[in-house]
Amino acid sequence: MTTRESFCYVDSNYYLAGVILEHLTGKPYIELVKERIHAPLNMNTSFPSRAKTYDPSFDKWSYSHVIINGTIVVNRQPWGREGDRTETLGAAAWGHMTTAEDMAEYMKFHLGAYRNDGSTNPVVDPAILREMYEPKESINFYTSFAEIDGLEDLQETWRVYDYGMGFWIGNYKDTDFIQHGGFGSHQTILTLFDDWNIGIYSSSNGPGGRSGGGLNGHTTMSFIHFYIADILRGNTPIYDIEYACQYTLPDKYGAYCGPFNIFPDY
Repeated sequence: MTTRESFCYVDSNYYLAGVILEHLTGKPYIELVKERIHAPLNMNTSFPSRAKTYDPSFDKWSYSHVIINGTIVVNRQPWGREGDRTETLGAAAWGHMTTAEDMAEYMKFHLGAYRNDGSTNPVVDPAILREMYEPKESINFYTSFAEIDGLEDLQETWRVYDYGMGFWIGNYKDTDFIQHGGFGSHQTILTLFDDWNIGIYSSSNGPGGRSGGGLNGHTTMSFIHFYIADILRGNTPIYDIEYACQYTLPDKYGAYCGPFNIFPDY
């Protein structure tokens, strides 16, 4: 496989990006995030590391859950050791602790640039941010409503069809949107709707996993975002919230790495 021949989301690329930032600036990655992103955006209850995830001095974080031998158990394992190289690597790829209040600030930061509404921010030129939202690779990450059992007669309303720099790109009804999130023992998703000027963030503390179950939870939260956006717009949702919470992806769902192949073979 040659460079740019196929889409593949790989955490190790983000590991490398964090190490490069440290080399270029001479500062720890953790310090850079606090200084250049958290402080300017007033994200005062966020930590750019998961090494403190289960630090007993922090009492407002929700523990994640995993399924082990059919039983739901609390996951109390920190991700990386504080001050160790594993902290930088994990933080750059998946390690962030935050709150709903701080995510609202982060959403506003991206939403203004995404909609190109003339707003500015203290972190980066919005024109540079907009490069993140430009399609770079065609994908079929999820299915569409037209392919869901029982909804075949509905006009296609939802699809994620491209990937930018860290953002999935798609459309819902009459608006384009971008999304980013992650799934594991926690699941998170951020959706920004262009024409509707709406940003929605949600998270859950499991149980999830890097499997079809994780993708199902991720898709369920997408459905809930569409439901909330319709309500905020005064639209009639095309399904009820109970359906969203019971939804299971069909066998044919999108590409995490290559056509209809969720993970690469390492």
